[in-house]
Amino acid sequence: TLVLGDAGKVLWFTAAGSLTIPANSSVAFPVGTTITIIPASAAMSINCDDTLRYLDASGSIQTGTATLNVGEVGTLYKVASTQWFLARSARPPA
Repeated sequence: TLVLGDAGKVLWFTAAGSLTIPANSSVAFPVGTTITIIPASAAMSINCDDTLRYLDASGSIQTGTATLNVGEVGTLYKVASTQWFLARSARPPA
């Protein structure tokens, strides 16, 4: 679960699992907060106790739990008091 101290950081995950963005009523990240997520060894799910939006493979906006795969870098943007957006990009090849 994210904490206020994660704001503005890059979080590197070396094990499989899931990440939870807590509800605004629990942890009030300021609108405009960004947090970068990098799954290093296994895909991870990102859950949000408020609303999480992201683009799927076809470019359509989805809501709910998102999966971030190894080789992707995800940046979470808090765009409103109870809304987050996940932008994903592929890691460049070595």
